[in-house]
Amino acid sequence: MKDQARRERHKNSAPGKIIGHPTQRLEGPDKVSGRAVYAADVVLPGMLWAKVLRSPIAYGRIKKIDTNRAAALPGVAAVATGEDVKGRLIGRKIYDMPILAEGVVRFAGEKVAAVAAESEEIAEAALELIDVEYEEFEPLLDPLAAARARCAAAPSAGTALSRVAASHRCAEQCLCRYEVAERRRRSRF
Repeated sequence: MKDQARRERHKNSAPGKIIGHPTQRLEGPDKVSGRAVYAADVVLPGMLWAKVLRSPIAYGRIKKIDTNRAAALPGVAAVATGEDVKGRLIGRKIYDMPILAEGVVRFAGEKVAAVAAESEEIAEAALELIDVEYEEFEPLLDPLAAARARCAAAPSAGTALSRVAASHRCAEQCLCRYEVAERRRRSRF
C-alpha cells in the first residue's frame, strides 16, 4: 500500500518539480481512520504497566515513604523509591535530575515512587497505597535568594548550580562572582 501511494505521488509530479508541491503523508489515512498501531496499543505476554507517584508539593523533604502495602498488592511486580535508584541521574543534555526524588522534592510533580504491575488498574491501585510524609518548605522562587540562603537541598540536588557552588566551596563566593560579572555585562551598554 505504501509503495503504491509513493508511485502514485511521483507519477503526478513532473521530474524536478517536487519542491513547492504538497506531498501526501503516507501514515495520514491510517491515523485518522483509527487503523494506526501505536506503542501503547501493543500488548505482549509478560508485559508490565509502570506508573509513577508524583509530589503534590513544590518544595520539601521526604520524611517517610511506606511502600509495603503497595508491594503486597497481588499483581505488583516491583515498587521503587529514590533510595532504590540513588545516584542515578537523567536529563536532556545535562544529567542532573534524579530518576526518583532522593529525600527532597524540588517541584510539584517530581517523581517520588514508581510501580510496575500486571495491569494498568493494579498499578494505579498500588500508587494509592503508597504513604508519603512530607515536610513542606517555603518554595525558593528566586535563584539569587536561593544561593544566598545556602539552600540545604542544593548540595544533594545534583543541579548545575549546586555543582558550581560546591566547586567554589561557598555559594556566597559563587554569587559574588556572578554579581560582578552581571555588573560588568550591564555596564557595557
